[in-house]
Amino acid sequence: MGRPTKLTDALIEDAQMFVEERSGIGIHTLLPTVEGLALRLHISRETVYEWSTLKPLVDNATEEQMEDHQLRQHF
Repeated sequence: MGRPTKLTDALIEDAQMFVEERSGIGIHTLLPTVEGLALRLHISRETVYEWSTLKPLVDNATEEQMEDHQLRQHF
């Protein structure tokens, strides 16, 4: 038997709060990133991706924005 999962309703609420805090409008808006979400939730980036296949941490549109922002940072 494995360890209990940290993927709880409270963690999902925290993930959604993270996105809301960074979704304002203006020049000082911080775009949410997968790395930022992982840091906020104290999990690895790989765990964010793995859990997103089991249960949405954020809505699909936000997830796509986060992935797009991550790709742009590398180019």
